[in-house]
Amino acid sequence: MRKLTSPFALVLSSVIALGLTACGPSSPSSGTGDKVSADGVRTVEITGNDQMQYSVHEIKAKPGEKLRIKLTNIGRMPAQTMSHNWVLLKKMDASAVNALAMSAASKTPDYLPADQSSILAHTKLLGPGQSDTVEITVPSEAGSYPYICTFPGHAALMKGQLIVQ
Repeated sequence: MRKLTSPFALVLSSVIALGLTACGPSSPSSGTGDKVSADGVRTVEITGNDQMQYSVHEIKAKPGEKLRIKLTNIGRMPAQTMSHNWVLLKKMDASAVNALAMSAASKTPDYLPADQSSILAHTKLLGPGQSDTVEITVPSEAGSYPYICTFPGHAALMKGQLIVQ
C-alpha cells in the first residue's frame, strides 16, 4: 500500500479532520442556540423526551441575569406515564436533591413537594407535545444550582445545573 506524504495529502487530511470535528454535534449543555429577545432576556430552550433526558444539562449565566426557560416535552408516551417539568432548586448537595425529588414524587397532580422553600422556579408538568416557559432572575450568589424533573423516578436521569459565574 502506498503512503500519501505529499504536502497536499497532509493538508487534505487536516482539512477533512477539521471538517469532521466541526460537523459533529454541538454540546447541548453549552447553551448554544440560546436566543436573546428585544428586551434583552435570553431564552434557553430545553426538551424532555421519553428516555427521561433533558436536552440541556448545563446552563451558564451571570448573577442577576434574566432568563426565560422554555421546556417542551417532545415525547409521545401518555402524560400519565411520562410527563416532565423543570424545577430549579436552591444550592444543595445531591442527597438533598434526591430527598426533595422523592418527597415530590408522592404529591399529585403536580409532583412538587409540599414545602416549596427550596424551589426557585418551575414549569408546569407537561404531557407530550406541550411547552411551558418560566422567566427567572439568576441568583446573585455564584455557584451551581441544580434543576430536575420531579415526575416520579425522573430526577435520577433528568437533571442539570444552572452555573452562576
